[in-house]
Parts: sequence; C-alpha cells; structure tokens
Amino acid sequence: MRVSVWAPKATSVHLVSGDQRFPLERAEGGKFTAELAELGPGHDYAFSVDHGDPRPDPRSRLQPYGVHGFSRVPDPHFTWTDRRWQPPPLAGGLIYELHVGTFSAEGTFDGAIARLDHLLELGVTHVELMPVAEFPGTRG
Repeated sequence: MRVSVWAPKATSVHLVSGDQRFPLERAEGGKFTAELAELGPGHDYAFSVDHGDPRPDPRSRLQPYGVHGFSRVPDPHFTWTDRRWQPPPLAGGLIYELHVGTFSAEGTFDGAIARLDHLLELGVTHVELMPVAEFPGTRG
C-alpha cells in the first residue's frame, strides 16, 4: 500500500503500526511517502513527525478510535446488496437531519439504525447524516 503525508517543515516522518515504525522518504513539495506491503485493510496506523507522538492520518477515511486516535485502513471491496433499491421522490419528502453522535444513547451508526423505525412513524422519507466532518470529543 502506498502512503503519503504532507509535512513541509518536518525532517522525518514514520508510519507507526503496532510496535513497528516505518520511515517515509521525503519527496518534492514537503511530501513524505512509502510503499508498505505490510499495511493493508484492517491495520491501524498513525504518523510520527520528527519522532513525536503518533498522530492520525489527516486524510483518513476511517477513525475507529475518534479523531485523535489511530487511523485504520478500510476495506475497499465492499459488496453492495441493494442494487435494485430506489429512493422515494425528494419532492414532497420529509428530510430529517440526523446527528449520528447524538441520535441514540450509543452515538453510533448501529444505534441510529436501531431507531429508524421511529423516524418512519413520524413520516420521515429521507435522512441527511450529520455532521459531514468529524470533530473532537466522543460524539464527533
């Protein structure tokens, strides 16, 4: 897997995964890169800049430990099972802005899914997931 991070003022960057540290090579424009066969779907990782504390990948697509925790490499081969599903028409629909972190006591997608029937009873036809970006704290 190819990894990269932009750290223009850094002298060194390492990818940290478990108890292993992998040095990244400086490229043009302040970018650091590496090709790491050891890193694949399901692996947790972070970047250490100038031997500092590990920090999450600023371009991560999966942060299972929150915005300050290690990042995780997602599985890019998700198999969709709902190819024939059609959304109801938006015209005349009722949109609910659902904040995943506060909608249920669990503050998770699974917690929200367990309560979707309640929204149907209210007449909701469309759900807009909020927030669109993670933020610090346990509900981001």
